[in-house]
Amino acid sequence: MTLDTATSPFGSWDVHEGEVPGMGRMPLAGHVRACLDLVEQGMYGAAQGTRDQFLDNPATTDAFMRQVWKLRRRRGQWPAIDWFMGHEYYGQWLDFKDRAEQADEVASAESDIDSLPLRRRDGSHRR
Repeated sequence: MTLDTATSPFGSWDVHEGEVPGMGRMPLAGHVRACLDLVEQGMYGAAQGTRDQFLDNPATTDAFMRQVWKLRRRRGQWPAIDWFMGHEYYGQWLDFKDRAEQADEVASAESDIDSLPLRRRDGSHRR
């Protein structure tokens, strides 16, 4: 299956050019990206075992979770994605979500502060 990186929330992350027998050079997804694409498409049965069978490397966990976090704005899909990640990663996912939500709150607060009009000493506003 070929997916378009231009429309993916992951862009061309973990996609590289490689030789495919009988097809020549084409973009290929790494293992982490392939698992991300399965999760994004809602193919949880195929993605089952991501942590223990496909990736099985603690060094990939944080990068995988950071990419999955990009899907949180997909309100219709997010509950199933969140459930899947909890099922695969247990407490690691809960800890990651806590840290990510705190970072999101800080970023949101900072952007809110930046958008506030500045008040001059004389009481007038300046942008």
